[in-house]
This record gives sequence, C-alpha cells and structure tokens, in this order.
Amino acid sequence: MNFLSLDALIVAAFLITILLVGLFAGRDIKDIREYAVANKMFGTAALVLTYMATEVGGQGVINIVGEAGTTGIIIIVAFMSFPLAFIIQGLFIAPKMARFSQCMTMGDVMGHLYKGPSQVITGVLACFTAFCIAGMELTVIGILCETLLGIDYRWGVGLGGLILIVYTSHGGIKAVTFTDMFQFLALFIALPMITVAALKQVGGIQDVFVQVPGAKLQIFSHPKGAYYLTLFLSLSVFQFSVIDPALVQRILMGRTKEQLRRQFFIVSSLTIALMLSLILLGLASFVLYPEATDTPVILRVVNDVLPAGIKGLAAAGLLAVTMATFDSFLHAAGLTLVHDVIRPLYNRNGSKINELFWVRYVTILIGILTMIVGFMRADDLYNFVLISYKFTGPLLAFPLFAGVLGLKPDQLAFYAATGVTIVVLLLVEALLPAPQAHLAPFISVIVNGMVFLGMHIVRNRGLVIIKR
Repeated sequence: MNFLSLDALIVAAFLITILLVGLFAGRDIKDIREYAVANKMFGTAALVLTYMATEVGGQGVINIVGEAGTTGIIIIVAFMSFPLAFIIQGLFIAPKMARFSQCMTMGDVMGHLYKGPSQVITGVLACFTAFCIAGMELTVIGILCETLLGIDYRWGVGLGGLILIVYTSHGGIKAVTFTDMFQFLALFIALPMITVAALKQVGGIQDVFVQVPGAKLQIFSHPKGAYYLTLFLSLSVFQFSVIDPALVQRILMGRTKEQLRRQFFIVSSLTIALMLSLILLGLASFVLYPEATDTPVILRVVNDVLPAGIKGLAAAGLLAVTMATFDSFLHAAGLTLVHDVIRPLYNRNGSKINELFWVRYVTILIGILTMIVGFMRADDLYNFVLISYKFTGPLLAFPLFAGVLGLKPDQLAFYAATGVTIVVLLLVEALLPAPQAHLAPFISVIVNGMVFLGMHIVRNRGLVIIKR
C-alpha cells in the first residue's frame, strides 16, 4: 500500500488519535484504585462500550466470520450463548457484585470469599489467561497491518504494541476505557459497511441463503451439534464466558447494582446484533470465496470489495477492536500479577510495596514479552488461551458465583474441589478420544460443583445462605 494513500492516512490518523486520547485520559493517576477501577467514575454507557470492546476482539471477529462460512449457522447455537449469559449476569449475579465495592480484581473477590492462597491461585490463572489473549491479539494486529495495509508484519506488531503499551501503562483503566469507547464505536461503524458490501456483492440476504449449500444451514442434524451444544452450556449456564480477569474488572467498576443490571441487559442486546451481523457476513463471504485460503475471509472481503477510503475505515475498525482487547488484557495481566500474586506474597513477609509503581513497570514488562511473542508469530497462542480457559472455568465457576450469590464461603470446600478438579481434568484430557475432547471442561466443572457443594453441605449440614 502507498503510505500516502487515503486508506493509509485514515489508519495513521486513527492510531495517532488513539494514542493522544489514551495519554490525555490517563493523566494524573494518583493511586492504585484509580489506576485499577478509576474510582468507579464511569457511567453505564462507558461501561457497556468498554465491556463490548474487551469481549469481542479481533481474533473473535475473524474466527466467527470464518467459522460461519466453513461450518454454517450451527455456530449460532454456541455464540448466542453470550447474550443469554449476559442476561443471567444482569438478573442474578452482577448486581450482587456491588457488595464487593473494595475489590479491584477477580482474585480480590476470591480472596475476600475464601482467604488464604485463593487470591494467588486465581491471580496466576488470570494472569496467564490475560497474557495469552494479549499476545494473540497483538499477533492479529500484525496480520491486519500486513494484509490490509501492506506493512511488514513485525512493523505492525512493534508499532501497534508500542502505542498500546505506552498509554496502558501510563493511564491504567482510565486510558483503556476512554480508548475502548472510541475503538468500539469505530468497529460499530466499520462492521455494517463490510457486511453490507459483502451482501450487495452476492445479491442480498435472500440470495445468500439461496446460494449457500443446505449443509451450511443445518442445526439439529449437524454432525457437530453435540460440540456446539456443549459449548453453549459451558458459556451460558456455567458462565465460562464471564470468568475472565478483564471482564470481571469491568463489573467491579460499576457503582450500583442497578447500573450493573442495566449494563448487562444493554450488552446482551448489542451482542445479538453483533453476532447476527458477523454470521451474515460469514455466509456471504463463503458465497464469494468458497475455496479455503490462508488469508482470513473477512480480510479478503475488505481488500477485494471495499473502495478506497471505505477500506481505510474498515481497516481502522478492525484494528480498533483488536487494540481494545489487547490493552484491556495487558492492563489486567499487569494489575493481576502485582495485586493478586506479588503483593500477597510480600505481605506474608511483612513487607509493603508501592503498587502503582510496580503495576506500571510490570505492565511494561509484560507488554514487551507479548511483543517478543508477537514477533515470533506464535500461531499456537490460541491453543494456550483454550488451555487456560479449560482450567479457569472449571476451577472458578462454582466457587466464584456461589460465593457472590450468597452461599457461605467454605475454604476447605474450595481447596478440595480445586484439587479434585485438576486431577479429573488431566485424566479426562488423557483418556477421552479426540472427537470427545470438548467434553473435558464440561465434565470437570460438574465434578467441581459436586465436590464443592457436597463438601459445603456435609460441613454445614445443608446449604447455608448468608443474608446480606
């Protein structure tokens, strides 16, 4: 691409704007609470936008569009679990998180409930998850720059990573939230343009469903139906989609239970619109490009279908949502490592640390490590993310949500369930044949719930709910 072309100038202006917004928004941070949760200063609209920007991600957009084209509309069974999970959060769980007003991280909540090393255990799991997701999204930034802008992959990783590390480490959650708002709005402008252009190219929505093979429209008779049903139950019923260091942090930024309830109902509505748009785009892309290639299909649509200027806006939108996820998880990784792992270990020795100082420099260090991983173009980072979720979901789902809902915390139940679940998860992973490997987290979370609730009932002679 000509670096003085209209598309390149649009993307350059977008990146400069993001950097300036992040630096300006994150100025004059005074303490760790302001750095971590911005002293709960944000309203519902801001929380909705930063939650959506963190949740979606560039890798998610690419995967959903690609899978909709290759697998078919069966993926709606799995991905519509997100709106349902958010409704459950808004009705039952998130409003009760308002009582953890002094907590800044998911590890903080677990430490408040179960004491002892529970915060450190949660912090290690959360930091690993956040690091892998940040590295994965930085890889996507390099791919977007290479495919859409003609910039060398390593330059995309280096320049994108540097911009994000600078304002994230400098301004914490305030910088991240203000840029997330801007970035998600950019996606909400870009995605309809890409979808409409692809649909127009194939003749409209009706022609898409006429030209797509019948096998792509199967749901109940789809050969992978059991896999997507398991995914649906894991993400919605067991809330795996919400057990995430950056997303839990967004909940802890809420001021009142009413605000949190509204936040999740709005997020659920926006997610439905977003998923339907991505699935339509995936089906239209399959009609345009039925043959598989190494280039993600959504990037082929942007390159081949969109005119100059519009292509730059679309590239900026895809970069925006990728950067929004990266900065959110980079911030979560640094904060979690310091607040949930390093600080408790120092405190046990009677030492105190300057958390704000530590978090900033640890965030820079983690950012540099993600850039190193990004330069290596580690395609297996996505697998590491899946591995982290296999442990995080089964180990934390029941203890976290049971404690939030008011079940009397029981340390022994938590540690017993954690030990048994790790053993079961490793055994199931080793013994299950490859076609049933997706059942491992599902089986593990059920075992965790049985052990956790069983121990609680035996030790307390029934379910004991704390009235708050």
